[in-house]
Amino acid sequence: MAPTTVAPWRLQPASGETQHDLQQRRDRAYFAWQLADTEVFWRRLSGAAIDFTGARVLELGCGHGALSVDAAAKGAAQVLGIDLDDQRIAFAQTHAPQAYPNLAQVMAFRCVDIAAIEGEAGFDIVLCKDTFEHIMDLPGVVAEVHRLLRPGGLFVIGTSPLYYSPFGDHGRYLGSGIPWLGAWMPEPLLFRLASVKQRTKIASAADVGLNKMTPARFRALFAPNAWDVRMLRYNAGDKRLLRALSALRRLRSLETLCTVSIYTVLMRR
Repeated sequence: MAPTTVAPWRLQPASGETQHDLQQRRDRAYFAWQLADTEVFWRRLSGAAIDFTGARVLELGCGHGALSVDAAAKGAAQVLGIDLDDQRIAFAQTHAPQAYPNLAQVMAFRCVDIAAIEGEAGFDIVLCKDTFEHIMDLPGVVAEVHRLLRPGGLFVIGTSPLYYSPFGDHGRYLGSGIPWLGAWMPEPLLFRLASVKQRTKIASAADVGLNKMTPARFRALFAPNAWDVRMLRYNAGDKRLLRALSALRRLRSLETLCTVSIYTVLMRR
């Protein structure tokens, strides 16, 4: 299925279509969109040379399962995708084995917190795509990843957009694409307006699933005695805006405002 030109969550119901069928169609479109986006993910990590052959892989925040499917197709021996969204996991559990029967024995999907996964050093690679900016307990999750990775195992992260970058609010407050909204608008006013717009009480960024991560906070998560940085890239991509922001972020005072994304590969010591 080719990626849709309309955002999957905005697809409108067809004539006579039930809500269940509409949700299934949206889920399939979202999966296709995410599967195509895996190419962008790996391009932004170009040069990292991740070898999945025979690897045991954990995907943190797997959503509909597209990156897990990609890892399995690249030769992983075992892929476990986890997410806290039970609807997305239910879709992955049904769709992935049906669409990719040759990979069905390799993949599994669970609606579970990473802290509930038992054992230590059980994985060679942990993947995390477009999820890190939504995790509230970042130190705790990093510690769990360290526990689950074997020594020499890789933690591959792509996170974007960061909270204080031009559109880091993900449109979750006012939905209007106002640049740097979380940086310049006083939070009491922002949360008040967002509560009216969303018709629900919003008292913090966490209420809309955002952790306000900054580049400095990100770097502080990975102690040198626990992790080796194999690759670290800011504002990866070829868009003109990213190139301009990359030049500006070199000024320490502008780093937080001008860092849109972080792509990194870390090795567990």
